Amino acid sequence: MQSRPPTRDRPPQFHLTPATPTATRLLDLVARIRKIDDEAIETRREKRSALRRPQGSNAEEVKACEGCRRAKTKCFNVDGAACTRCQVAGRVCTYPEAKVRGRKADRTIQSLLNCMEDELAALLAPDPRSRQQPSGTSRAQRAEDSASHSALHNPLGVLATAATQPSGLLMHGGQSGLYWNNIYSVKPEEDLGQDPVLQGILEEEDLNRLVELYFAKLAPTFMHLDDGVHSPIFLRMNSPFLTTAIAAVAASFDPLSLLIAPGLQAHAHRLASLAFENGSKSLEVVQGFLALVHWAAWPSHDWLADRSWAYQGQAMRLACEIRLDLPPDPNLALTYRHSRPLTDDEVARLMACRKRTYLLVCLSEIGLATQSGRADTTSGHRLIHPPDLGFLRPHDSRNMTFSASVKLNHIFGRALHRWHGMDKDDTPDLERELFVRDWRRDLGEWKTSWMGTSRLVDVAAVYNHIMLLLLSLRVPGSHASTQALLREISELAVQLLVTVLRWRDDVPFDESGGLAYASNFLIVQIAYGAALVHKLARPLDSDRAAEVSARVTDIATLLDQIAAARLHTVSFAGYYAAQIRSLCGLEAPPQPSHHVNINVQGAAGPDPFDFSFMLDHEPHAFDATVISDRILSLLGVGLEEQWE
Repeated sequence: MQSRPPTRDRPPQFHLTPATPTATRLLDLVARIRKIDDEAIETRREKRSALRRPQGSNAEEVKACEGCRRAKTKCFNVDGAACTRCQVAGRVCTYPEAKVRGRKADRTIQSLLNCMEDELAALLAPDPRSRQQPSGTSRAQRAEDSASHSALHNPLGVLATAATQPSGLLMHGGQSGLYWNNIYSVKPEEDLGQDPVLQGILEEEDLNRLVELYFAKLAPTFMHLDDGVHSPIFLRMNSPFLTTAIAAVAASFDPLSLLIAPGLQAHAHRLASLAFENGSKSLEVVQGFLALVHWAAWPSHDWLADRSWAYQGQAMRLACEIRLDLPPDPNLALTYRHSRPLTDDEVARLMACRKRTYLLVCLSEIGLATQSGRADTTSGHRLIHPPDLGFLRPHDSRNMTFSASVKLNHIFGRALHRWHGMDKDDTPDLERELFVRDWRRDLGEWKTSWMGTSRLVDVAAVYNHIMLLLLSLRVPGSHASTQALLREISELAVQLLVTVLRWRDDVPFDESGGLAYASNFLIVQIAYGAALVHKLARPLDSDRAAEVSARVTDIATLLDQIAAARLHTVSFAGYYAAQIRSLCGLEAPPQPSHHVNINVQGAAGPDPFDFSFMLDHEPHAFDATVISDRILSLLGVGLEEQWE
């Protein structure tokens, strides 16, 4: 191999599996390079010392014999003859063999670097025996093969690879992918002194109690962490931001945290800004942002101080930047700090949390965009493709809920992706009809397999069904009758409220899985269903409309209870409860700080989630017989009444 000039740049960091013989040889080469460097440093130090000596100190000294060396006395000899001491003692005077000073003849640093490149080339070269893959190749192997070719589709990856491999572009096989050139590498938080315990915000006992509360009560509604590995000590040693975010969210529900909750909230927002300022990017930073998004506090009536969308954007950006969607670097688990070595089970749990977190980021992105009227801005991201859930542990109720939610959002994300551009005139009518037919078929199959998994899943299913119907209303020619879709929406809206009220009655409010710990996404779904039912009940006569309003007011009362469960912060649930009561005419609506002009448009307008058009047109008169008898009876509306 042609010799290459040495460089002073930092050599690339290679992540290899230590068990392979090639990796062992590479480690040996690295050790030899370090030894040569140490010897060179020592030689330079001796030369500098020699230059500092006086001129007279360079006189040649006479070599001593072995006897005088052992006795540590001066040896008097002439031209190598026996010294005086040995002659007097009658001993044999021998001299040690002369040794050539200086570095021993050895391989140079440059030759060792060349050998390392040869070893790397041999390691990365494809095995000729594996060119023909069997038909039963596993999904994981196909994912690794796909990741190994991803470098060619990444301009920055190609440039970084060329910079670290002067001999040419090498294909990065296996799971490491482009982690080799640090493009996808993480940058953990550096200042562990920001830990809330070290900052004096709370005691260690308080943190242990809050983490236990989080996993016992809040985690069932948002499953991005694992109590089998995310212990308080693990959180503190790896991410002050995630530690503070979890503690701040749990403290808002904890009666014993009155004095520490405000400090934790402020510190969590401060660390969020610090993570952005320092460019921290890791799985734990993403998880911290998600926790703040799902249980964000209500900032003010003008929405200007709401950080949910900003934090969601940060989580999505970081998840894409460090490629949480790809298989991780095999050595990634070695970067975690802990008081003891992580077990294989803990490493597997961490890798499962990584995959689960990325899917939750996508779910949160779609949910926030849809609930805030920004559905046009998202295409569903990764969820438009069938998600791989093989990493989940079987026979786990939380994993069942997670699987059902991901598959449901896969249906919605794929429909949302196809929906973009459907309202254009050049879209074929057949494609519009297939759009509705496909999502109805997929949703029907999903309900057969997953409906009833948990109450959280049931509410999300009804809500997503309503959203899909609203998307269909925006596509002209995709449905035979707008009237039929509106009737279906009315039935689903009532069904959503019935599901929530049964949830309230069947599950203790403050228990695990109870409504007291509902996330903001669930709160919006509940409030939205109540607003829909109230709008649909307006055409009824005054007596029946009053009965429906009473049921809707029950939902407002429930939202007030959810808001009261967060003792030390202002919940979104309280604001939406006030809005629902204002719809029912029970109190004046809250006045925003800034005047906002609302442009109400019809079904073909830019906002598919505004239902004002339903009340402005004569044809939207509903017959009670088109709505389920069971649902109407639960609402106290008789079948003899007419939706006039």
